[in-house]
Formats: sequence, structure tokens, C-alpha cells
Amino acid sequence: MVDGLAMRASRPRAVITGASGGIGAAFAVALARDHFDLVLVARSRERLERQSQCLRDACAVTVEVAVADLARGADLRAVEARLADDARLELLVNSAGVATVGPFARLDSDQQEALIALNTVALARLTRAALPGMIERGRGAIINVSSIASFVPARYTATYCASKAYVTA
Repeated sequence: MVDGLAMRASRPRAVITGASGGIGAAFAVALARDHFDLVLVARSRERLERQSQCLRDACAVTVEVAVADLARGADLRAVEARLADDARLELLVNSAGVATVGPFARLDSDQQEALIALNTVALARLTRAALPGMIERGRGAIINVSSIASFVPARYTATYCASKAYVTA
């Protein structure tokens, strides 16, 4: 039993935002198979709990759930604090993102602001929260998920394309 506990404590940990679906969920599966313990971050507790149980069962890793809307200040600050205090953090995957579609002049301004908050502000703040510990430990990595849209803006997706250009830059 002690050996099992020691092995778990020595495994690297990855924090994945947007982990309840899409690219974030795919990262969670791949990293669990590579024996990373995980912290899955997204808005949907039900989806996160379901995914975390599947990963625990299939890969025998520790999976924690952090329900957070990263476009909301209080939720973002809670995840930032978690990253800053995690001595086992080896990898941050910033995969959370959202898109809106339509003529810019007709899109809801609050939705556009939330898109910018999630796709750029949250990504920058979480990256900034994770970096000092990684630098101090001399190891770690950050993956920021972008999009081909950052290079080729498309009609009716101005804010999304601009946010992904920020990520790419």
C-alpha cells in the first residue's frame, strides 16, 4: 500500500481546461494513458464526473474535478490559486474556448465579452499562474490550444478569430 501511495505522489499532474468535451477531453484520455494524474476543469459537473470516473477505472490515475466558468472572475481566481499552489503540476492544457457566429454588429456584446474573457484573458491568467512554479522547479509545460482560424479569419467569426490569433501569438 505504501508503494502505491508513493507511486501516486510521484506521478506528474496535468490540469486541463475545457476537459468535458472536444480537444480537452481528448487530452485527458491521452494524458491518463500516459499515467498523469489529472485535474479536469469545465463548467459541467455531470460531464466532468462521468469522464473522471471512466479515466480512473480505465487508467488507474487520480482524477479531480474542478467545476469552473473561467469567464467568471471568482471561478478563474480559484483555478489560478490551484495552479499556483500545485507543486506536482507538470502540464497545463488551456483548451477551454467558445465561439460565436454571426454578423458582428448583431452579436450580443455580453457574449462577445465572455468569449474574449475565456479565450484570451483566462488563458493568459492561468498561464501566468502556472509559470512561476514550473520555472522554480525547472520543469513543466503549457499547451495553449488555438485554431486555424487564427491564421485565416472567416466571415461571421471576427471575435473568435481575433481571440485565437491572440493565442497563436
